[in-house]
Amino acid sequence: MASALLARTEFPIYTIRALDENHFLVAGGGGSSKTGVPNAFEIYAVKWEEGNIQSSSLSYHDTGSQAVMNSAIYSDGRNHKLAIGVDDDCQVFSIRYKVVAAKDDTKKESSTNDVRQRRTKQTDNKEEPVKNGPQKMVNFDIEKISKFQNSAKVSDHFQKVVKFSPDGNLLYTGSDNGILRCWMYQESKKVFEVSAHSSDIDDLTVSPSGKWVVTVSKDNLGIVWNAKTGKKHTKLTWPCKTKEQYRFRCCDDDGDYLGVGSISGSISVYISFSLQRLYHVQESHRIFITGVEFLPVSKSMRAVTGAHDFQLLSISPDHIVQIHKPHTGYYVRMETGLVIIVFGTILILAALVLLLDQLGL
Repeated sequence: MASALLARTEFPIYTIRALDENHFLVAGGGGSSKTGVPNAFEIYAVKWEEGNIQSSSLSYHDTGSQAVMNSAIYSDGRNHKLAIGVDDDCQVFSIRYKVVAAKDDTKKESSTNDVRQRRTKQTDNKEEPVKNGPQKMVNFDIEKISKFQNSAKVSDHFQKVVKFSPDGNLLYTGSDNGILRCWMYQESKKVFEVSAHSSDIDDLTVSPSGKWVVTVSKDNLGIVWNAKTGKKHTKLTWPCKTKEQYRFRCCDDDGDYLGVGSISGSISVYISFSLQRLYHVQESHRIFITGVEFLPVSKSMRAVTGAHDFQLLSISPDHIVQIHKPHTGYYVRMETGLVIIVFGTILILAALVLLLDQLGL
């Protein structure tokens, strides 16, 4: 199994989101303490060249005195909307692709594990050369479009999780005091607010239809809510058999794989339907995991990456972004196993047919 350093940031990383198969965003910071550690989010490009992966920093946005602790992305296929949680505030940005004139100020670096890291200067306009246009650069326009406070009054509570609705029109936030809120974020207008849990809302998701919102909490409850009204629909219960606590998990876009990051810094990938573990790196990061995210994998990307079926990114307050992908041997073993299963099934069916024939059935 293979894991490698992909990028190293100037700040502790608390959240990561894939923009597309070639770009991802990380965010975090040192908080309000004046230690010189910045608070920011940063966009990187990913490229595969001759079997090696490269990362290039494209855009850097300073968030002032507040660290970014959670985020969500909505993409319409061309542009993106980013929601971030900074203390009890939620800020929403528009992220648009653009092409600008080239500047020859790119700094290249190499990292271990055959991974080369390429970064541009740490400014608000970090750029990446376009392959078919050496005089042009791909970059992003970043514009704040909305900001609102979750609590009506100033308090010590803070936003823990945020998600867009499937159509990108609504925003759902979960707080450390167990409150679920729905927003028309472009108008900073609250749609509903419910006391969902007695403890932190650790995670929430919206169904693909946009009809339901599911929240989970440290109070050992999972609850399904009506996404339009906030009315409780049902509770979810499940047995807990694992001894190790996980911190973050994610599914790939196709729903085939489940990525898990643990408190010990370990990373695992499972088959979703069977929960068979395909990949594991013990203590991949020096400290606890703060986020995992699958990069989307298209047919063209799979052809370039050598049939790597998943590419999982992981982050930690250790300032490091790692990429995890299976070795080619994994596919050989998997294909061999599938062949054995198919032939075994055929032999069993053939034996069953012969037995039934002998019995005259």
